[in-house]
Amino acid sequence: MYPSKAGSPIATTTVEITQSDTTIYISDLSVLNTPPNLITLKTSNNVWERCRYVARQASTGSGWVTIQRTGVEHASSDTTGVALAWPIGTKVYRGFGDYDYTAMLENIQAKVTIPGETYSGKKGQVLVVNQTEDGVETIASVGASFLEFDANGDITPLTTGVGDDCVYVDIDGNLTPIAPV
Repeated sequence: MYPSKAGSPIATTTVEITQSDTTIYISDLSVLNTPPNLITLKTSNNVWERCRYVARQASTGSGWVTIQRTGVEHASSDTTGVALAWPIGTKVYRGFGDYDYTAMLENIQAKVTIPGETYSGKKGQVLVVNQTEDGVETIASVGASFLEFDANGDITPLTTGVGDDCVYVDIDGNLTPIAPV
């Protein structure tokens, strides 16, 4: 996972970008985190490209950014996902998108353990596990802040209380049932 940028501030490209360019020039380097990270180029809601950037000229001011236009982090609005050409003035920013959501979800799911198995994570971490025919549906975060996946697959606060299928990690790292609320 890559760090986000609070408020997703926007800069613009200062030079046209071809489909094969791997160095881009932008108006304000401070809108980007320290490399490596992700950058989005966008001219409208329907025309965008996400790239991994591996270097930037400086932390502030205008300058160049080295991008990678292949690999798992790369995607675009083109149906084949190819790199796109961009005009001067294209918006660039570090936004939160599908790649980030998927990475976050995979990290959370990697910490969920099915009841009856031993959890090898931090002792005392609370997990909510709801095993359904489709797989794990409900999870919790560290501590007592419980979360669940809603019907759309979004993570939301658990409002129904702890059920029969909830567990916590005991002092020995084993899953122990939590009594329903």
